[in-house]
Amino acid sequence: MRSVSKKDSMFVSRRFGPPEQREFPLAREAAQKLVPRPEITEEQRAEMHFRIYDSVQYDYRITVQWFQPVRAELGMIASARGVVKAIDAANIRFQLVDGERVWWIGVEDVVGVKK
Repeated sequence: MRSVSKKDSMFVSRRFGPPEQREFPLAREAAQKLVPRPEITEEQRAEMHFRIYDSVQYDYRITVQWFQPVRAELGMIASARGVVKAIDAANIRFQLVDGERVWWIGVEDVVGVKK
């Protein structure tokens, strides 16, 4: 029978510890990935709006990056690729569709659009 070293025992106990002890490092790591909302110039915003409208009109795929607020002034940058199928002017958002996945993205949250 193989004896277990103190080092191996420590790793095993951490792996199988209570869930709250396992979640803390994950929460800390997620908090380190939070970024402030990027500043977008009017010229950049106009170009992004043009690409979004173009995707609706000509039915081609674009990659959209948008800011998702998590807490206070910090959040994460999400990204998705798809075709813009609808623009909701009343709620100032658009629908990005990729196969079966659908995102409703607020126009003010968009930080980047690539063809």
